[in-house]
Amino acid sequence: MRSGPLRLLRCPHCGGRGVIPSLRSGNTFGERLWTDGWRSAPMLPGIPHFIECPACHRCLWLTNELIEDPPESDSAFDDLPQVHEPGFLAYLGALSSGVSRSIEDEVFLRTRAWWRSNDPQRHGLSEQRNGEYVAARAGNMRQLLALLEQERRAQRDARAELLRELERFDECRAVLSAKRGGAATELTPWISRLCEAGDCLVREVPVQQPRRIVIRL
Repeated sequence: MRSGPLRLLRCPHCGGRGVIPSLRSGNTFGERLWTDGWRSAPMLPGIPHFIECPACHRCLWLTNELIEDPPESDSAFDDLPQVHEPGFLAYLGALSSGVSRSIEDEVFLRTRAWWRSNDPQRHGLSEQRNGEYVAARAGNMRQLLALLEQERRAQRDARAELLRELERFDECRAVLSAKRGGAATELTPWISRLCEAGDCLVREVPVQQPRRIVIRL
């Protein structure tokens, strides 16, 4: 992995500044995949498209207009916090504030919120959550489920996985057995097996595709 130049963000809400990393090249060695579709690779970290200001914690789309000209010296970045993707509850707060510009935006944000709500399971943390958090997680999953189309197989896998995690196993089976949508993906058999076992937790799936080297210019 080769890091690219650091970029400087200025928040339009509070004027706070933060550092955004970039990547010249990376690879998928050590990549991990889960049944909800989330992938992570230590040598290919994702650059978020939707971020949380490290100063005021407002959430916003990362656009070129928010990037300032780089300082002459990298030492100017030393005391600035790094910009990160929002967490689950921050995503929900952003959605309630009306940041979605289209249905596609809402699908994107609710999918990211779903992935972040599954992170405690991914990292082996306790499943004990307060009732408000559990209700918010289920509510986001139900709203995402209503938005997804069934025609494309990738979306059908996501819909089936949402149903499985919501413990709606009969509906999950029905979605997976539908004839439309093309060939199954690598996730389909795993979602099906877990559904038959009555398992509602997100699970890691062995990665079978060839490892890739990615170069970003």
